[in-house]
Amino acid sequence: MLVLVSSFIVSGMSVAYYLLFGGGTKLYSYCAGLILLIAGYLGRRVAIRALGENYNYAIEASPEHELVTSGVYSVIRHPIYLFYMVEMIALVIIKFNYISLAALIAVIFATLYRIEKEDELLLTVFKERFETYSRRTKRLVPFILLSYWMPNTVN
Repeated sequence: MLVLVSSFIVSGMSVAYYLLFGGGTKLYSYCAGLILLIAGYLGRRVAIRALGENYNYAIEASPEHELVTSGVYSVIRHPIYLFYMVEMIALVIIKFNYISLAALIAVIFATLYRIEKEDELLLTVFKERFETYSRRTKRLVPFILLSYWMPNTVN
């Protein structure tokens, strides 16, 4: 959890620094990045709203929680993380440099680690229901087999 939070903070600070003081951003990069940034933010908000009261910053679930499998969650198991990564990619497009690229890579690896831990927890709490759900949805990238490159705790 500390790695994830740290990578988010460092990546946000580095991107903000270079956006403010780096100069040299091209208009087309800025516009394309801004469109992706807005799309990522709106997608993340839709995914959070779909979770409703089940949304939580911590990796926790209990039998009282509901396994949300409708809406955007009917296609992808972790849309919040997907849309957050879209936002981070947008920031790299807006202002590309090696620091923002390194921050993006750190966020991606930290997020993939968190996804793995969440899937393990959901399997423990929801058992067969989560196994069935995970067989028909991708972890991160909808409609692309590449999303299974990560070790999968659920077949």
